[in-house]
Amino acid sequence: MTTSPFYPQPPHLMVQVWTPQRAVQAFAAVSRAVQASGATPAGALETAPAGLTYVWRTDLGDALRQQDVDGDDYWQLVSGADTSIQVVRAAFIRGDEPVVVEYGPAPAGETHPLIVTTYAAGLDLPEDIREEADEATGRRTAQWSLSLLSRMVADTGALYGTVTVEESMPAAAELAAGAELTGTPFVARALSDAVPDLLPALRAAMANLQEIELATGTAFVGDAAFRTDGAATVWADHTLDAEVGRLVGTAVNTLLGRER
Repeated sequence: MTTSPFYPQPPHLMVQVWTPQRAVQAFAAVSRAVQASGATPAGALETAPAGLTYVWRTDLGDALRQQDVDGDDYWQLVSGADTSIQVVRAAFIRGDEPVVVEYGPAPAGETHPLIVTTYAAGLDLPEDIREEADEATGRRTAQWSLSLLSRMVADTGALYGTVTVEESMPAAAELAAGAELTGTPFVARALSDAVPDLLPALRAAMANLQEIELATGTAFVGDAAFRTDGAATVWADHTLDAEVGRLVGTAVNTLLGRER
């Protein structure tokens, strides 16, 4: 465990979603989902003046402030009660590990993905050198992350997401332009129902991955810890990652009427 509430020990598991929902509302919903997953508020928030735009959170520089708050004050700030500031990171603790809710990077003017970051317990070693205890821990981490991902989608109206280790998920506009969607790609049922050609195209592009139905949509899993079919990990094909990203990004643009 690290000593900072905002810095889980590496490598970092990143559960990520993209939603067109209003940012503050979505951030609060993800924070509640993290609490429901077994984490408790750590009493620390990172804030910046409201209305500032940025690509990466670190672009905010000296405008960032840590606030130590507990109880109702914590949730009031997370929910946007103080309109003069925006909460950009919220710290939780689960077991002995920090869990952090934050915004991912996005081009200026685009909606930021939402990320839940914590220690990638059991997934910090390559599959071929994981011991039995590591594999069991990795499976628990995978199950927790997929359950959290599904709840985040349900509570925010997210259209797509992924679970990665140390890889930020691009915003929808970046995917449509050719950015890679890596890790464990997920598409919400709202998106696949609205764009019927999407799932068949994704199945063709990710034929070596296992398709898993969650309560809110479909995940494609390659890491053995996430799979239920007993197959070994399928390593990333970055050409296919770019095609998956393009398919998902284009579908989002179609659903939202943003065709280019």
